[in-house]
Amino acid sequence: MREREGRAAGHVNSLGPGSKEISESGAHNQRAHVTATIHSSAFIWIEEIIEIIEKEAQWTPKGAGIHLYSNAMRALDAIGIAREILAAGRGQDEYDYADPTDSHRVRVTYPRLAGDDFPGLASISRQDLQDILVRKATALDIPFRLGTTVRAIDQGDSAIDVGFSDSLDGRYELLIACDGIFSQIRTDVFGRCDPIYTGQAIWRATLERHPDS
Repeated sequence: MREREGRAAGHVNSLGPGSKEISESGAHNQRAHVTATIHSSAFIWIEEIIEIIEKEAQWTPKGAGIHLYSNAMRALDAIGIAREILAAGRGQDEYDYADPTDSHRVRVTYPRLAGDDFPGLASISRQDLQDILVRKATALDIPFRLGTTVRAIDQGDSAIDVGFSDSLDGRYELLIACDGIFSQIRTDVFGRCDPIYTGQAIWRATLERHPDS
C-alpha cells in the first residue's frame, strides 16, 4: 500500500484451516484476508494506494485445484466474487476421506461460516480462481506489474522503501509478501529460515466428476 498523506491501519485474518499452534509447526501454507483502513482528508483513487507486483511474465497458476473454506468464502463475498467462484467450482458441506484401498475412513462436516448461501467448503481449479481474481482486480483498476521482482527493502520507522527490478521504486506503508514457502521477501526481512520437511505430502489431480456426485 503506497504511502499517502493521512493515516492507514491494517488487520490480517488467517483463512487457513489450521490453528496458530499447528501453523507454527509448519502446516498448511496460510492464506489471509487483509483489511486496510485509510483515513485521508483528500480524495484518493484506489490505483494510487495499491500495487500488485508479480515476478512471472504472465499469470500462471501453480497446481491443479484448491479448497476454499467458508471463512475464505466469507472474505471473498466481501469483495463480490464468492458467487462467481461457487458457479465456476463446486460446493459441499461434507468431505469423505478414504485410504489407498478406497475404504472409507472419516467424514468431515464443515460449518457454513459465510451464511446459508454458501457451503462449508468450495473447490475450484486454480486457473479458474486466478481468472476471477485478475478480472476483479482489473475491474477495480488496480495496477499490476508482471515480470517484476523486489531487489531491495529498507524498512524505516514510518514507511518501507522498496526497490524493484524495473527501477520503478516506491515508498509504502504496508508490504505484503505472497511468494510462497521459499519466500525471498521473508529471507530479506527476517533472515534465512528454511522449511523443515515433516514427512507429509499431498498429491492432487484433476479427474472427471463421478456421475453420482
